[in-house]
Amino acid sequence: MARLYRRWRKAEARLTRRIQELHKTTAAWLLSSYIVVILSDCSTQQMVRRGGKLSKSTRRAFLRLAHYRFRQVVKSQQRFAPWCLVMEVSAV
Repeated sequence: MARLYRRWRKAEARLTRRIQELHKTTAAWLLSSYIVVILSDCSTQQMVRRGGKLSKSTRRAFLRLAHYRFRQVVKSQQRFAPWCLVMEVSAV
């Protein structure tokens, strides 16, 4: 049982690192390609509620991508691209 748990944790860590890499490369590409980047304040928790029409696997994948962390990465990488304006817009 311990071996299976260890393998699961390694797979989880590998997936987390890939998502972090995706966030960093996408943020760098956005900031180098555009002058104005508009980030939506999309609340993924509200989108994946049980009453919605998304399947369970889609909900899990949607939450796995960590949209809030992506917004934080874009905001923190903005200091390396001072010519780029990052705006966060509420989706009300």
